[in-house]
Amino acid sequence: MHNPQSRHGCSTARCFTRTPPAIVLARPVPVRYRAVSPGSREAVSSWALVLYALCASACGDPTATHSTQETDHSTAFLSERAGTRQVVAEVNGVPIYGDCVARQAAFHHLDRRAALAQCIDFELLAQEAQARGLGRHPEVVQAGKNELVRRFIDEYFTARFPDPDGTDRALLEELYNKHRQRRYYRPIYRHTRYARAGAENAAEGSAEDGAARALADEIYTALADKRGLTEEEFQRIAREVAGDRTIQIGEPFAFPRVHQPPYHRGAVEPFAAAAFAIPEVGMVSPPTRTRWGWDVILLTAIDPAIDKRLDDAKEELFLIVRRREYLAWSSALGKGKRVEVHADVLERHQADEDARRFAPSEGP
Repeated sequence: MHNPQSRHGCSTARCFTRTPPAIVLARPVPVRYRAVSPGSREAVSSWALVLYALCASACGDPTATHSTQETDHSTAFLSERAGTRQVVAEVNGVPIYGDCVARQAAFHHLDRRAALAQCIDFELLAQEAQARGLGRHPEVVQAGKNELVRRFIDEYFTARFPDPDGTDRALLEELYNKHRQRRYYRPIYRHTRYARAGAENAAEGSAEDGAARALADEIYTALADKRGLTEEEFQRIAREVAGDRTIQIGEPFAFPRVHQPPYHRGAVEPFAAAAFAIPEVGMVSPPTRTRWGWDVILLTAIDPAIDKRLDDAKEELFLIVRRREYLAWSSALGKGKRVEVHADVLERHQADEDARRFAPSEGP
């Protein structure tokens, strides 16, 4: 089920609830009650302006004088509140309601008389369209069904989740606590690369360990006074210093100061301590002994800490909660309903569509 967003509009089938074209704001339909000849240029021009204006909230009562066959999608649902609304005008017995006129006036920055004139014009057009049988046109029927579904969702679902402040805070807290460590909290992360003189199997103080330490010292000496080092410069200089001696250039590695599983995995303590002691991005650490050898570490970036409180994250949490609750609500509506899918027809339809889309184009 689709969850359309509620916008300007009113509760009758006549009301347009989507944002109208810019022509409405550029040139509102003027107030007019003067009689004109039905076929005159003036009459056609005025009616055309009304037609293209697509009143943001023009209203009428779908139960009053129109064929019930053409308004079955909305009559029962929308007429239930008609008794509580104020009628400010009637067009062939169909009421124009005050709240519709008020919305029209607010939306187009009109006075009430100008807004009422637009609502009356719109109702006249609607009645003429009904009289000519356009209410039975498939697109019109589908539009009515779409509006019916939108109103149903607004009344029976969206009203329960109007905005973050109007949503049950317990639902927001539940989701926040579930995802805090993954989405709303992160300690400071440091991004690094390293040049390693390997001595994994050498005892500390041995000749092999001493040779690895000496190589790391040479690399550090060549890099220690440099600032703003890039990863490419770091690798190039380290390899030039090493010459034919073996070093390992580590892959990019980001981590927090403290190991915090399962979401924030840190580095071994000597490596982490050295990386977090580097004063700024683009500088290196002195040689540091880990169990794999002697490392010279380049700091490439720093990610600041994130610690969002519930109130800071409630807008995002609200959208997640509303989406989750909507799926549960709409799924429950389908329980016990009979739904038949004609797979063979669907496959033929898809095959025909694919054939049209991927057919070879003809030459000029």
